Amino acid sequence: MREIFCNISNFLCLLLFTLPVFSQGNIHPMAGEVLLSGSFGELRATHFHSGIDIRTGGREGLPVRVVNDGKLVRVFVSAVGYGNALYIEHPDGKMTVYGHLQRFNPEIREMVRRFQYAEKSFYVDKNVRKANITFKKGDIIGYSGDSGSSGGPHLHFEYRQSSTEVLLNPLRYVDIEDHIAPKPITFYIYTVTADGFVKRLKAADMRQLAEKRYTSGTVEVPAGKIGIAAHVIDYMNNSSNKLGVYKMRMTVDGEKKFDYTVDSCTFSSRRLINEIKDFNLYNDNSKTVYRTFGFYLNRIPGVEAYEDGLINVATGETKKVELDFVDYAGNKSFAEIRLKGVAGNADTDFPLLRYDSNCVLTVDALSMQLGSEVLFSSVRRVARTDSLEVDDLKYKVYLTAEEEIPLMQPVRLHINGEFDDKSVIFRINDKKETKPLTTYHDAGGIYALTDMLGCYAVKSDTVAPTIELLNVRNGVLKFEIKDDFSGINTYKGEVNGEWCLFEYDAKNDIYSSSTDEPAFIKGENRVVITVSDEVGNVTRKIFSIKL
Repeated sequence: MREIFCNISNFLCLLLFTLPVFSQGNIHPMAGEVLLSGSFGELRATHFHSGIDIRTGGREGLPVRVVNDGKLVRVFVSAVGYGNALYIEHPDGKMTVYGHLQRFNPEIREMVRRFQYAEKSFYVDKNVRKANITFKKGDIIGYSGDSGSSGGPHLHFEYRQSSTEVLLNPLRYVDIEDHIAPKPITFYIYTVTADGFVKRLKAADMRQLAEKRYTSGTVEVPAGKIGIAAHVIDYMNNSSNKLGVYKMRMTVDGEKKFDYTVDSCTFSSRRLINEIKDFNLYNDNSKTVYRTFGFYLNRIPGVEAYEDGLINVATGETKKVELDFVDYAGNKSFAEIRLKGVAGNADTDFPLLRYDSNCVLTVDALSMQLGSEVLFSSVRRVARTDSLEVDDLKYKVYLTAEEEIPLMQPVRLHINGEFDDKSVIFRINDKKETKPLTTYHDAGGIYALTDMLGCYAVKSDTVAPTIELLNVRNGVLKFEIKDDFSGINTYKGEVNGEWCLFEYDAKNDIYSSSTDEPAFIKGENRVVITVSDEVGNVTRKIFSIKL
């Protein structure tokens, strides 16, 4: 008996040591080497990136595995955002999220179809705890894709605390090969006045002193409060994608002034992205420039800023500023700049909208209520009307700023007057690109919520969406649906008098259905597509499709 027990014990020990090393913890969500196209906390247009983007080599349909035992708690299907996404809770109190999937596994797919047909809606956002769908580590839950607002095939992958939905850096649990240190490129220098006005003063390119060490030498700055930012990019092995940094630290004459570690993020802090990012350099040149100063920096998880990260430089004084940049693998680089104070006047001689005060900005019939925590910093007060030609049409425009200025939270923009029910408030940037806002009517005029100061106008959108049949190929019926201004609001497909499931790909204007859906028959099919825009213009087209 003892011999049998020893043999079993030896077998179990052998089995334990021959299993892959990840058997004691989480596995990777996809097989093979993990290459990233996006890192956690990376500075995006409107938010900190909430997960990691795992490259799929431009391919779709690769198996996606659950990283540990867990329970499906939420399913999401949308034409935008995460597209097809799954949310799975694990016994350790964490949740993992898998976004931009091409499709779900058969069990989940069938459940989602039941929701879609019951509610006659392509869009799904459901809490599915009661369905009690559980997985074992390594089970295939879906297949990688390009759904939603994805910029190309990849898997968006997140870790969250289940109880709070605080976002966690997935690289705590996902191993990557990375021996490449972040590369600092340029310092940017700003003056900050006593009343909170920030002006980008100059750029100072960095030159390499030694391996992983860079300098911009000595730069003259006007005496007073100075802010520093750095254009820095990071790469990992075997990938050409630019990634964000994991840690940054700034010292001034040896004393810590700014510290940033990207371990977690909250959805409530995402609007603070433009406190740490130089909005204009990102918008105009796609440069990821990290600011180490700001009045609200300490509200960003992982940030410690002392005296708002501002550097006081007196006339004739030189301050030594040093920055360390570290990626998650521990690769580190260093950069330094010396700021020499010279006589100068950084005070403003024009009216300001103060960042720390409430005010109402009025421009003719337009008004905006700006609270004390709406502006990131004080800005030049601009309030005038003008005329501008956009797409061969001339508009009366309301200027609330000379260039787009992001706000920390949305505000109500109201325009007094009489407007028809098709009127849309829209913003125009310096490239004459337009962004329509969801517009509402009240007794005094029209209003919309906006997160930007800039140039605004009003247009009456009377043109209905267009619907065009593209093809029937490989068992898929495809239409193109587009709207020229306010944007598509609702869409519906009916086949032979029944509601039929069509999938909407908003970024490519594609509306498609499998001809295996139950409403289709062999022979002639009567297909009716109905699409409306945001102001209620409707197009309805009937097609005869022979299968």
